[in-house]
Amino acid sequence: MSDTKAVSPSTQTSPGTHQPDAQSAAREPTSPEFAAPQKIVMILLDALRPDYLGFVDGNTPETAPYLATLSEDAMVFTRAFSTSSWTAPSTASIFTSLYPQGHGIQYGFKAQRSFIQKFENNEDVELELARLPVNRKILTEILQQLGYRTFGISTNINISKNLGFNRGFNKFKYIPYNRGPAEVVEEELKHWAPEINAAEKSFVYLHLNDAHTPYEVRRPYYAGSNPAHDDAGRYRSEIGYVDSHVQQMLKLLKFDDNTLLIVLSDHGEEFMDHGGTEHGPKLYQELVRVLLMYRWPIGGIVSGKEIVNVSHIDLLPTLLNLVGQPCPDYFEGTGLVPLLRRNDHGKKANQLSHRALFAHRIYSKIRDLHVTALMLGQWKLINRYNRHFELYFHGTDPGDHHDISSERTRMLAHLKDRLEVITHRLNQKSPVNEQVEIELDETLLERLRRLGYTAEESEKGNRATI
Repeated sequence: MSDTKAVSPSTQTSPGTHQPDAQSAAREPTSPEFAAPQKIVMILLDALRPDYLGFVDGNTPETAPYLATLSEDAMVFTRAFSTSSWTAPSTASIFTSLYPQGHGIQYGFKAQRSFIQKFENNEDVELELARLPVNRKILTEILQQLGYRTFGISTNINISKNLGFNRGFNKFKYIPYNRGPAEVVEEELKHWAPEINAAEKSFVYLHLNDAHTPYEVRRPYYAGSNPAHDDAGRYRSEIGYVDSHVQQMLKLLKFDDNTLLIVLSDHGEEFMDHGGTEHGPKLYQELVRVLLMYRWPIGGIVSGKEIVNVSHIDLLPTLLNLVGQPCPDYFEGTGLVPLLRRNDHGKKANQLSHRALFAHRIYSKIRDLHVTALMLGQWKLINRYNRHFELYFHGTDPGDHHDISSERTRMLAHLKDRLEVITHRLNQKSPVNEQVEIELDETLLERLRRLGYTAEESEKGNRATI
């Protein structure tokens, strides 16, 4: 185990400091002294907020003891941000290194409640969704070209062939979550493991939905006494449950120090932090701060915590650099290898401290209302519906609870200018997406109900969503 515990200095960006929002640095491949990994495993834990993990924020007791053990030999990014607060756009950013406007998937099944209501009123309904852009290669297609055999299992309906997430996989399976909790994925993986382990080079993607609503009581991981009225307690038990199965899945994949392991989440979850539950149309910290951990000791990744701002858009450039490949200029993200290996760390950390990160969420398709956010150093601006701005400083308010927009007017104006520039640039993007029409039937409706994606379930969760 490496004992390197380097931590980046906290940065407060001056209003007069301006750097380009699109980062084109770190396009070069990784150092030739490290061979590309033969096995890459990426595990996405849906709806997992990192402040519920002791190894990230120091909370006790630890909810994910196995991941905590892995983190001792890993780099954990404590200020990693999603590009959205729901699954389809944020995962598409992971697969493309593009913001939602760039890849064109700005919503998934959860935005279809008005159509679902029509179906429940006995009207014929087809859901219209955008697939991943056909003019951009996604993560799996790039790895296939590099000789990797690619395998994927998803238990979230958005991460399926409906939106094109099966592209580039040699073998892909979507298991509806009501039939596919972590133990079922583990059982499926038993059948896949011989083929995966026999491949000269392999990439495995597991999208696990256990921490997503509805939260089950998972024994022995539930520590409360009244689970019916303890959403957060049930949620913690789901984290413990999926953590234990991640351990077994990695054993099946013959995980060792020469496996490049990436563990992350797509967005967080709210437990009345800002008056709601689950992941509604907001961009506060409990929803956009995500888990991001890289582990590959033999590949030169050191252990420690990194506190500079990073995003989902950085994952694909980082992965390509780690396998020895440069990145195309159209990527929005930047490679993080200098942070992972502490190679020219100071220069990279300084560069990222001046970079503005962006997040987006549609509030209403019908009324064309959006929520956007900009993160710059420890500052954060939220723009609701292009008419209401909130300003937060994470140095004293890490949870976005104290709006100081009326007190820090100069910083507010600076960040509004930065947000306007990046929003204008992103709105000029014209991704080429296939549109898919999906007929809504009782089977699909029941799957959406199970995920809380219907109006009826939304009311139960006290969510301010459409």
